[in-house]
Amino acid sequence: PAGSDSAAYLTAGFGNMAKFTGWGKKNEPEMEITDITEIPDNFQIGEEMLQEDECYRVTLSIIRANELIAMDSNGMSDPYVEIAFSKDLSLRTKTINKNCNPVWNEQFTLYIDDRSALANITMYDYDFFGANDRIGYIDLDLASIPPYHRYTTTINLASSVEGEEFVGNLTFSYLVEIVKASAAHDIKSIGTKGQERLLGIIQITVIEGIDLPPMNSDGTCDPFIRLSLGQEQHETKVIPTTLNPKWRESFEFRYLSTSGNTVQASLWDSETGLSDNLIGDTEIDFSVIPANKPFKYIFGLDHTNTKISLLIKILKFAELGPQELQLQKEINEAETRILK
Repeated sequence: PAGSDSAAYLTAGFGNMAKFTGWGKKNEPEMEITDITEIPDNFQIGEEMLQEDECYRVTLSIIRANELIAMDSNGMSDPYVEIAFSKDLSLRTKTINKNCNPVWNEQFTLYIDDRSALANITMYDYDFFGANDRIGYIDLDLASIPPYHRYTTTINLASSVEGEEFVGNLTFSYLVEIVKASAAHDIKSIGTKGQERLLGIIQITVIEGIDLPPMNSDGTCDPFIRLSLGQEQHETKVIPTTLNPKWRESFEFRYLSTSGNTVQASLWDSETGLSDNLIGDTEIDFSVIPANKPFKYIFGLDHTNTKISLLIKILKFAELGPQELQLQKEINEAETRILK
């Protein structure tokens, strides 16, 4: 199977099949087809359309986890997995006490009328007293899964524990089928059409600032850059007493169907104990940036002669086929050359 890793998103595919998309630590998931169910003669991957008397049957098996981080003082965790399809629809495994390598082998079957959904798979540590602690999570894009093929994958969890990069991995399998509604029971309307879906990842490396104005009494500045997309926001570190800062810091945004197409970039002068001073800002329309290749840009900031240099790569899951995945090494090498 073909696989690719890219900082904080995961994607793997088989031939021309759609990809599994995940979210987490940089790695390459192990993934294999464990069986293929009976495929209708007229079925074409990516072109299926539900008839009025049909629905989707989603079968998700939570198999096991390995090397979970110890969340309790006894050096163990009490893990369970929650699978959320919407605010009102979630499933949960049993809790396995005092175990960092739990085995569940629990299977869930769900009938839904729309698979343009993002299933959030979250690992928790159960606490008898107080709120349960999030260990890590994976986002599974149901629309990217070709029906009638059962996949089994082991993937690292995206960390929810502050200061910890690796918090363990999860092995699970999933299968999407189209079935007659008459054979289903309790069909759920997950209501995701026109709402939030994970479309890809926006990677931005803040390289440097150019010709900053003096903001301090000594003729220098204490700059940092703030990037915003929808509800997500990232900031660089503050570089003290400079007019030409170099950051080389990388950030990632979830490219959601509800995010819009504009990243807000603003340059600030840090003031300890006081309100920070805005030097200048700009809007970056990433809808005009070609996908899946890195590009270096120099943006002028409004109301100032100052500029900022950014490396931007838009990773769209729907456009990452086998050829693009094979080019990932060259893309990474190109980024290294640009940043030199």
